[in-house]
Amino acid sequence: MNLLFNCELIKKSMKIFSKVISLLLLPSLIAGQQENPYLNRLYRSLSDAASDTARMEACGNLGSYYLLVDRDSSNFYLEKALPIAVKLNLKLAEASILNKMGIILMQQEKFSKSLEFYLKALNIAKDPTTEKNIWNLSPGQSPRTARLLEVSNSYDLIGLLNAYTGNWTDNIKNQLKNYREAEKYARAAGATGQVAYINFHMGIAS
Repeated sequence: MNLLFNCELIKKSMKIFSKVISLLLLPSLIAGQQENPYLNRLYRSLSDAASDTARMEACGNLGSYYLLVDRDSSNFYLEKALPIAVKLNLKLAEASILNKMGIILMQQEKFSKSLEFYLKALNIAKDPTTEKNIWNLSPGQSPRTARLLEVSNSYDLIGLLNAYTGNWTDNIKNQLKNYREAEKYARAAGATGQVAYINFHMGIAS
């Protein structure tokens, strides 16, 4: 009876997890619902790119756009962006790309490989020296807050990965452990939206 109950709980958790991933990728979904102008702009930015950083950004944006609608295309562009980030020693950009590639692997149920990418991104983002060479910060961001936010993203994604794997007891424990770390770094970054998002994930796990 307990086994059947646990199986039902795990199935329910997997359904919730799928919905959470959809929310995680909502910006890409919204972009995908626009007919052609947005995608045309992304392709135009790639064709007009006159520098490695511009090409990296264009490929990264296309990779993000396709995350929900076409995994193969998403991975294609992310794999083009990644070596540029590595070559230019843009470590935070590298971490961000690795996290996105981890999402694709997670969707494909390649959980070990997905975790490998998340942990690599986490280790990069936790290193304060990544703040020395950051490109294209968002308005109001400092190198430190950008780095802390990427650390938070990595922990949050590891929490989501745990929502889909492991036995039921460890599953909940590992989710909450990673979500708490994600929340800690999001608060340190002053990212209130990220904190609310993580609290939503914690609510599902509790």
